[in-house]
Amino acid sequence: MQSVTLGGVARLQLILITTGAVLTYFVVDPLAAKAVAFGGGAAVVNVLLLNWRMHRGARYPGMEARWHFRQAIFSLVERMAVTVALLAVGIELLKLAPLAMLMGFVVGQMAWMVAPLWVKFED
Repeated sequence: MQSVTLGGVARLQLILITTGAVLTYFVVDPLAAKAVAFGGGAAVVNVLLLNWRMHRGARYPGMEARWHFRQAIFSLVERMAVTVALLAVGIELLKLAPLAMLMGFVVGQMAWMVAPLWVKFED
């Protein structure tokens, strides 16, 4: 049985976000679809940062637990700050619809819940 990889989660996020943005484009309007895509993009950036940090940590397997713990905390703060900054840019600078943007972010984060089912489906 395969396990869920971060690359697989990112691909699944892109599928879910694209589907959500296309549906929003036809059901609501094109501006809301942009907001959904931007919010979903923030979720993808979050996963890519996590992937980068995990690969970086794997290069130093001999480091003590304290170092890895500090890296995990730093990654958490970094991802939270980047996510908040991206959502703030979308709301304030790009004037995107906040609710649609948050919906896109939530749809992107749903990939974490759907990914184990997706792996079982592919097997």
